[in-house]
Amino acid sequence: MKKEGFAAGAGAVSLVLIFSVLCLSVLAVLTLSTANSERKTTEKIAQATTAYYNADVRATEIMASLMTSYAKDGSIPDNVGDISIDVQREGGRTSASYGCMQSDTHTLFIQLVFEGAGMEILSWKTVMTADWSVETELDIWQPDPGED
Repeated sequence: MKKEGFAAGAGAVSLVLIFSVLCLSVLAVLTLSTANSERKTTEKIAQATTAYYNADVRATEIMASLMTSYAKDGSIPDNVGDISIDVQREGGRTSASYGCMQSDTHTLFIQLVFEGAGMEILSWKTVMTADWSVETELDIWQPDPGED
């Protein structure tokens, strides 16, 4: 008696199995690579965020010190700890600006204005302090004049 129908041989099943394992292996390697890249990016973001908030805490402490000094005798010191304060007086208005280092390339810059019994924050922002130069040329492949 003859069997009717299609029967897959052991060779075809082995090829499908090998192909499936190969595909799964490639996907596993790509997933591992992506996860590693995401981890590195997350660590960099965490470091930058920690640096920002450390500078923010320091800037807030300096601002509180300046407010206390101004409320006590109407003066603002030129230095608070190791931070230099740029003080400018115009009439009854006194402005102070200072920066708290956030990283090698960024500083948290603060501008305050003291007038009467109050204080106003004019600016509280991160500024880039690293050197930056604009690239004006692009390296684009040019064919040799003799080639066509």
